[in-house]
Amino acid sequence: MPDLSLFVLLLLALFIGWWVGRRKASKKEEDSGIDPAYYKGLYYLISQRPDQAIDSFVDNLEVNAETLDMHLAIGKMLRKRGELERAIKVHQNLLTRPNLTRQQRATAHLELARDYLKSGWFDRAEGLLLDAVNKHPALEKEALSFLLEIYEEERDWLNCILTGDKLLPRNLLGQRIKSHTELQMSMGHYCCEIAEAAIKTEDWSSARRYLKQAIGYDPGSLRAMLLEARLERLNGRNKQALGVLRQIPAEQFATSNEAMALLYDCYKALGDDKSLIDYLRKLVDVYPSDTLVLALAQQLEKQCSKEQAAEFVVEQVRKRPSLKGVLQVLRISAENSTGEVHTNLDFVQDLMGDWLDKKPNYRCKDCGFSVVNHIWHCPSCKRWSSMRQLKGIAGDQDIAR
Repeated sequence: MPDLSLFVLLLLALFIGWWVGRRKASKKEEDSGIDPAYYKGLYYLISQRPDQAIDSFVDNLEVNAETLDMHLAIGKMLRKRGELERAIKVHQNLLTRPNLTRQQRATAHLELARDYLKSGWFDRAEGLLLDAVNKHPALEKEALSFLLEIYEEERDWLNCILTGDKLLPRNLLGQRIKSHTELQMSMGHYCCEIAEAAIKTEDWSSARRYLKQAIGYDPGSLRAMLLEARLERLNGRNKQALGVLRQIPAEQFATSNEAMALLYDCYKALGDDKSLIDYLRKLVDVYPSDTLVLALAQQLEKQCSKEQAAEFVVEQVRKRPSLKGVLQVLRISAENSTGEVHTNLDFVQDLMGDWLDKKPNYRCKDCGFSVVNHIWHCPSCKRWSSMRQLKGIAGDQDIAR
């Protein structure tokens, strides 16, 4: 049984075809009856043969101002249902008709480009979209948005920047308006992608240039700050790297394993373990999440004593219960126990540890896609910076603000 929406749409299309035919016959004062093709299409539809009904519709329904929207609606419906070959056929059929206006032809081109984009035929889609940008100003913004999708999929970050920049809001003088939109955040990530590649090849000047550009698009970008700190660290400028890391808010610090690792490396290189503990205490005072609490506990155990670390963790777990905190208490308790108690604590610790290691720690705020480790780009909904750390007793501690 075809979808009800498609059934209704095809039935409406056949009715419009019949009505247009009858009206033309009336104008000519002829009563030659209804075109048999419409009876054929209706028969296919009633017989639950939508594929044949679509073919009949495409082949026989005239394209004019009254039926164009119906053609486009059928094509969009087919694309939405995943029937991309049929959607392409509908839109290609429109483009063969000589009576389309310039604007109507441009709209059909744009819909065909969307079919190609959905089919993964990026080269074909790009050609049609570039043509729409150059020749049809009314469709420029929509065409640029689809081009941006293609360049993102192809990881062509330079073209992403060039295309995205054309979509940013500007004033009457053509100057970019300072605002913080989702597009500007994406633009910051495009620059970070290029900067990250430059860091890997030790092209420090290019990395710095694109990181500066990233901050210009997205001030306060966590990713840009982390890359800048990494860049300084790789160049032996540990104090400068720490200066960048200290600009990161405690709440963002708690979500980034990379920030924590860079912090450790910088203080270790400077031989200043005491300052590391002092800074972690400041972060915990502002935002006592599991990540920061456990990081501080590990440093207390390493530089002070296990007893001091255990006392600190127990105090934090009492304030904000969490499984990660409990696991840390179990680990310390197991190390200070013997015999059967030690064996039992080890067993529970291993069981909880395995479960927590496999449990997702981040979830996309837009589509709900979950991952164990943080990523910048959601592979499901294609949004940037959409991953949020899970909160609650089984995630990070839910901090009351």
